[in-house]
Formats: sequence, structure tokens, C-alpha cells
Amino acid sequence: KLLEAAGYNIVLIDLPSVGPPKYLPNIDADVQEIRKNIEKAADAGQNVVVVGHSYGSIPASEAIQDLDIKSRRAAGKPGGVTHLFFLAAFIIPEGQTLISAFGGNDLPWFRVSEDKMSVWPEGSAEICYNDLSEEEQNAAVAKLVPQSYQVMHSPVTYAAWRDVPCTYLYCTKDNAIPWPI
Repeated sequence: KLLEAAGYNIVLIDLPSVGPPKYLPNIDADVQEIRKNIEKAADAGQNVVVVGHSYGSIPASEAIQDLDIKSRRAAGKPGGVTHLFFLAAFIIPEGQTLISAFGGNDLPWFRVSEDKMSVWPEGSAEICYNDLSEEEQNAAVAKLVPQSYQVMHSPVTYAAWRDVPCTYLYCTKDNAIPWPI
């Protein structure tokens, strides 16, 4: 609300892989949803700052390909991505997946379904909300939904952080992506 009050257009994107009616086999739908929103803003002549959090940084980075301001200007198009902001996020190089970046093993707090299509964070209160009161933790955990597991096995094909200025916000009390990582 503070950014909107300062005149910024804020768009929150619901990723198709989160709480879907049908679990997705790869990252493509998430990438396309983010691209669609970036293109809409860029086509309107807006400079776009993309914020990726946790897993969301992976499809966000992929989605930026050719939508950065330099590429769009070269193509004679307005607007484009001027900055990528990683908020307690994963930064994965090309050719790797979220899972392969961690040695090919599921993260310790993953509870994966038998059919390997969905994942739920086990111990979410301690992993994701460890710095909140118990009441706030319970309220946040109640809003969680499963995520498509296979998106975490999709190889990264483009790493925007090589082409777009970036900022990374480390959360020193983060148990999901600990400070040493």
C-alpha cells in the first residue's frame, strides 16, 4: 500500500503451480503468467521491477528473457524490466533445477505426494514463519496450499540475473533459505 500511495503500480501474481486444480508437469505456466503481466506493463510504456520470492524467483527470472528494457528498446518497443529484486529467493544457474541445485535431494521440509505431483512444506510454522507469534504462524499456515512438485524439477534455461541489474534481500532469520546459502 505504501508503494501504491507513492504512485507505483503493483501487480501480485498468483502462480498457476500453487494450489492448482491439476498439478503441473513443469514451470511453463508460471513463466507465461509472469511474462503476460510484464508484457502488459511494458507495452504500456512502464519500467518494470520484478520481485521474486522463494521458488517464485525461478519462473520470474525465466520470464524476463527479452523483456528487459535494453532488449525492448533494441526492438523499438516501450518499457521493460529495469531491475530484478530477489526477496529471500533461490538463484539457480542455467541447466540446473531447484532440486539439482541442492544436490538432487528434496529439501528436508518437503512432504511430497506419492505420485510425485504435489509438495507441501512440512513444519511450515518453523520453516516459513519462525519469527512470528504463534497466533500469526497459525493464521499464515492456514492459508498455505500444496504446490506442483514437478516445477521444482524444471531446468532453468535463462538466468535474468546475468543481464538485468539485481538486488538480493537476505533474511537473516530465514529457515527456508538460510543465511549461509
